Amino acid sequence: AKPRKMRNPSAFLFYATRAPSLRPSAPFSLMRESSPRNGGGASAAESKTPPTYFDLVEWNKAMRDESSEWILTKFEESGEFFRPRDLSMAAKSVAKRERRKVRDDPRLGRLAEACQFKARDFIAQELADVAWSFAATGAGDESLFQCLAGEVPRVAKDFSMRQLGNVAWAFGTASVRDERALDALALTLNRKLEAAEEDVAPLVLANVAWAFARLRIDPPEGTFEAIAKAAAKRASDFRPGSLSNLVWAYSYAPHAPAELYSAILPVVERRLDSFGDHDLGNMVLVFATMASSTTASSTTCTTADEKEKLDGAAVTSFFETIARRNRPPSPTSDPKAVANLAWAFAETGVSFPALHETAASLADLKALSEDQLAKLAWADATVNSSDSSGDLVERIAAEVPERISRFTPTALTRVAWAAATKKGVAVTRRRFWQKVAARACKRISDFDTTELATVAWSFATAGVAVPHLFRHLAEQALKRLDLFDDHSLDTLLWSFAKYGVRDVDLLEAATAALLAKKTTMNKTTKPRTLWALAMLQAPRSATLDALLEKQAEEDNTTPRDRATVAWSFAALGRRDLFRRVFSEASLASEDPPSGSGSGSGQLYVAAAAAGVECPELHEAFLAREVIPSYDLRHDLVEAAPPWPAVRTDDGLDLDFACQDTKRALLVLPPSAWNRDLERNLTPTGATQLTLDLLRDRGWRVATVSQADVTVKRARRPTDDIRHILQAKLDALDEQINE
Repeated sequence: AKPRKMRNPSAFLFYATRAPSLRPSAPFSLMRESSPRNGGGASAAESKTPPTYFDLVEWNKAMRDESSEWILTKFEESGEFFRPRDLSMAAKSVAKRERRKVRDDPRLGRLAEACQFKARDFIAQELADVAWSFAATGAGDESLFQCLAGEVPRVAKDFSMRQLGNVAWAFGTASVRDERALDALALTLNRKLEAAEEDVAPLVLANVAWAFARLRIDPPEGTFEAIAKAAAKRASDFRPGSLSNLVWAYSYAPHAPAELYSAILPVVERRLDSFGDHDLGNMVLVFATMASSTTASSTTCTTADEKEKLDGAAVTSFFETIARRNRPPSPTSDPKAVANLAWAFAETGVSFPALHETAASLADLKALSEDQLAKLAWADATVNSSDSSGDLVERIAAEVPERISRFTPTALTRVAWAAATKKGVAVTRRRFWQKVAARACKRISDFDTTELATVAWSFATAGVAVPHLFRHLAEQALKRLDLFDDHSLDTLLWSFAKYGVRDVDLLEAATAALLAKKTTMNKTTKPRTLWALAMLQAPRSATLDALLEKQAEEDNTTPRDRATVAWSFAALGRRDLFRRVFSEASLASEDPPSGSGSGSGQLYVAAAAAGVECPELHEAFLAREVIPSYDLRHDLVEAAPPWPAVRTDDGLDLDFACQDTKRALLVLPPSAWNRDLERNLTPTGATQLTLDLLRDRGWRVATVSQADVTVKRARRPTDDIRHILQAKLDALDEQINE
């Protein structure tokens, strides 16, 4: 066979010197192998008569009216003679008529190959047309777009506004992350906006902003600001799809321009009926995120300071207008829009019952992404928190284990919080909690401080036993304790106390961190934080004493909070601070401590231990009705000591007690114990207060865990349980003798 004939040697040399990925493997029909059909050894180009200049002009004109089949057939027959303008016209005409219908046509692939081969000869308009065409049809491969991106800096200054927007959209659609090309587009746009050279189409502004946001590329300084300024002036000229893309793009911008959102909100509100479910879902998702003062949602990189600049009243009015329209999306046509809208309305707190009913009826959960699943669960738990049935959350929890590897830390946090809020899920979805715990442990370093606290709260509230997760949470909290705000630190400590996990290092570090604050604790979180330190029995130290002294100086807002703070002082061994907070006369009118779980009973025990007498509390404590959760003596079978149950003069109930010798044995439930990271047991603050009061009254008390001695829990033979109980009593006798 004769050597292949090169019609454009300079172009061949150009591509021969570039990266292999940019060189076509077989440059369209120019490089075809010879075949018997065209004369055996002769190439296809030599066997054909080249068209005249006038033929090419006629073909170019005909492409505007002829069908895609005619265009692709003509290229197949004479593509080696096509000029750059003919290639761009062919690609553009096919894309306009067929879009993705011809994506798999091999002739379109050869057309893309030819465009790549002649990319160096394209002028600005031709390059823009080719980029837009192959992005629209989806037929261009990565090498074509990388080749076109390499030519953008050469022709960027010649782009019109429309061409510039088309190229930006094409690169965003084809995921072309070429910073040099996109920077050239942004600089050209900035220059045109500053010089006001031509009218700016809203679509161009939306496409450029959208491309940078989708590709996660930071544009040159001032680009987003210039686009926002121009878009705010022409907000009413945007089409719904373009406006939705623009708003979505700015959710990923370094700054959220309140001026732009203030101009857009009234426009959207007036033209609400023209927005489709998908576009409206994207819009409300962004506005809800921007208006939120919390950092729970990490779908954007916009700072909290910038979010606060958005007019909350305007956003609320916008959402109320949507709710009054009372037209939620169909759950079958667009489930993603339903999920986005449900989360947005739950986040802003605007009531839309019809929407949440639609969300609850979603059947195709597999169509939702992991982030949307988590948002939908969070929204349902937020709006329907009083309904513990949790049918929607239950179905989402069933979906999570199979897709757990694709859940981000934020999505994990949301779905765990929702499942914990719907307490019924904790009972039926044990596998869900195990998978969430395993995934959280694997990505624990990627959680922010709020997410760490929320995950701890979720597992503590659900009551699912996963000690290894709390070990990882404690390690991460120690590393980043200075980043916790009052609410997050309070939630974290409360969760450890509720779960009964005692980490001495974490308690000491948290105590020092709280003391280091210039002001006293937040009045909302202070009672729960002190309660958690008391329940976990924070180690006595000068730091702890200084912290308690500092907090005793601050007045509390409600009687309930005062009761909780005072109880915490008593449980931490500072009875003097207890007496300082309460007088004997004020104790009777106080509400039960919040979070202590034992109500006025624990308050009475604290008062009695501190030497403060209160007849009203004493009478109420004695009159309480005690309902045992099970028959302890029956559970212990024959291993129980031959002692009766006794109620002391203070009203404290002893499981087994000998009045003559004042010896007692308490079999305590799991909630009465803390466990360190090595699973060693120590009494909680409430338990320790009770033991201290008994010892002050002359009792000698031995304690044992139900899990160690009861037949049903320990699954041990009766003789083994008897030996354990006898060992506890023998140790008690030795203490008495000493």
